[in-house]
Amino acid sequence: MFGACFTAVDDGGGKEVGGKLSSTPACVDIAVLRCTKPTIKLIAQSNPATNASLFLWTVPVATNLTLLFNATDDTQSRQLVIYHTQPKSIPAVGATWGGPMCKSDARLSIACNPVRRDFFFGAGLVHAGFVIEICFEAVNDQVECPRYRPNRAHQVLLV
Repeated sequence: MFGACFTAVDDGGGKEVGGKLSSTPACVDIAVLRCTKPTIKLIAQSNPATNASLFLWTVPVATNLTLLFNATDDTQSRQLVIYHTQPKSIPAVGATWGGPMCKSDARLSIACNPVRRDFFFGAGLVHAGFVIEICFEAVNDQVECPRYRPNRAHQVLLV
């Protein structure tokens, strides 16, 4: 927070003898934004996908994989969004996002920080034999801050 106080001063006119008039100080508090970067974590996965490594799954045809992500940021961020990043990585069929799961607060209505979101992938015959790379990212509502370097820590390969 940054505080600033102001006082109005009248230099007085030609007929005033007693000196200057001044108001009582009026102070304001100005919030200074810290530019922060949200963190994203994979917190759950559904079976029957086999987990060959931490972020490489083999999904048999005609089965489904659901990934649940959680994103958090500094409390000054009210809204976080989780989405996939590489434009050609998500298949046109078989992949859908669940809606954001936000917390409800009676004083502040709804805040999406932290936020959870699930990603569903249904493997079909059209996906058989392909390695599909999907990258996930979390972004906050700090439009005044410069865009940070994308976090590629959560890359998922579906084989």
